[in-house]
Amino acid sequence: MSRAVRRPAPKKTAPVPVVKGTWGGRRAGAGRKPNGLSAGVSHRKRAKLDPASPVHVTLRVLKGVPDLRTRARAAIVIDAVRLATEQHGMRVVHFSIQSGELQFIVEIDRHRALADGIKSLAISIARRLNGHLEREGTVFLDRYEAKPLRTAEEVRNALVQLYMSHGKPQRTPFDPVSSAPYFDGFIKAVPPATDNDDAPVSPAETRLLRVAWRRLGLLTPKDAPAIRPRRR
Repeated sequence: MSRAVRRPAPKKTAPVPVVKGTWGGRRAGAGRKPNGLSAGVSHRKRAKLDPASPVHVTLRVLKGVPDLRTRARAAIVIDAVRLATEQHGMRVVHFSIQSGELQFIVEIDRHRALADGIKSLAISIARRLNGHLEREGTVFLDRYEAKPLRTAEEVRNALVQLYMSHGKPQRTPFDPVSSAPYFDGFIKAVPPATDNDDAPVSPAETRLLRVAWRRLGLLTPKDAPAIRPRRR
């Protein structure tokens, strides 16, 4: 009869210490990195958009990109906007070209239309600007700011922000580097564009942007845009 072989008992090992807060959750330096030094806009998931509400979009450029309000650069931006006025279910109804950012008021046919439309527009503008400036690389911050305009008051405030003069005093109180020549919402008419048939913007279709805001009064020289904080 064979004898049973006794196996040695397994050696006991010291337990691995668990440090609370180091497994899972947020960690310093983790996550997708923004373009440039900072993204400038939160990466939180955007709220679902309603096609009945226009959207005020701000697209900011990276530091180092030259002023967009010169005649040649503004013309490049306007040409790109004209080609992308109605693409991907997004309509550009108003726009303003600032030194370091572009502002738009757009209408959308569906929630996803805004992301697709702004992405296409940003790529088109960046390619044209890079060609003109003989540079390569990113032009805009990786995230845009989008604020749904759900009331007539919000729409009017956004129009003031876009159209009233920014920076140095102008001969007109209305921002000349914008779609103002195609806008009929001023109390005092702006000289119309030379060719309205080739307008770089689409006519408004939503009730808020078409008629509702006008009940609060057309834009006047006394209207002034709110002071926006400077980017650091």
